[in-house]
Amino acid sequence: MNDSIFIYQYETTHAIPSILVAPHYLKNTEQKSDTITPYYSVQPEHIFSLSNPLFAPYKTNKPIFITETDSQKVTNIQPIEHRTSLSYKNTDLIIILIFSFLIIVAWLKTSLPKYFKQFFTALFIYSESNRLFNDKNAIIEYLFTYLNIIVLISGGLLFYLLNAEYAFIENLPSIAIVGIGIGFTIFIIAFRYFTMQIVSFIFELNKFFSEYIFQSLLITKAIGITILPLLIVASFTTGKVTYIFLHTSILIILLYYIYLIIRGTKILLKNNLLFLYWILYLCSAEILPILLFYKYIEKTL
Repeated sequence: MNDSIFIYQYETTHAIPSILVAPHYLKNTEQKSDTITPYYSVQPEHIFSLSNPLFAPYKTNKPIFITETDSQKVTNIQPIEHRTSLSYKNTDLIIILIFSFLIIVAWLKTSLPKYFKQFFTALFIYSESNRLFNDKNAIIEYLFTYLNIIVLISGGLLFYLLNAEYAFIENLPSIAIVGIGIGFTIFIIAFRYFTMQIVSFIFELNKFFSEYIFQSLLITKAIGITILPLLIVASFTTGKVTYIFLHTSILIILLYYIYLIIRGTKILLKNNLLFLYWILYLCSAEILPILLFYKYIEKTL
């Protein structure tokens, strides 16, 4: 055997051979067959020969780097809805709403300081709220008109910020979203007002529901004034801070609602009415619409 040639057998492998050692194939003459015996050669003519398997194409019908998988085990991947929040907030529109709120509050405190203070006192002292209900003062009606504007501003801004957080309405200008929020606020107030009027007519409880409607509108105005500062902070923050202030506003609305039910119970007991009427009203006209609305929001979001 030539000193420059080293011949030895090796195990079959799919690894790419080194370019420095060329595999070479010769017929095995000792065995009387046509089998091929591989050996390694370090001679240059073998390394750079076109017969070197390194330069020969790998003949196979199987795609490279593709793992065979049983088709029965493949499961259909269902798309998952990806909902993102709208990071953009129209600060110009928000500033206009804030200035409108500040102008109304400043004007009420300078023009009607006595009645403005009386309004806040009536929220927590029932006798004071009852006196406001019986007075039928034209100035109080004038005060309530401007407080209603604050309620609409708060409702529109709350709806706008909720939409910015959860993006349930897209491809609409900011002013349109605020308008939808104001319209939705008007709808809720009107729905509750007419529902109470209908129940009052059916059960012939005009005296009770007249005062209860007054208390409901009184607390609604308090909600608008209370949550608006929190919404202002939420308008100019991002991330967890916005989430905290926004949902704190919703929590305040729920607490005011519970407070309204407690005050309504007090009015009911004062008029010596059957508690059954109050339970029927709360279940049919107060709790049921809230549950239906919550179910709708849950499906939408």
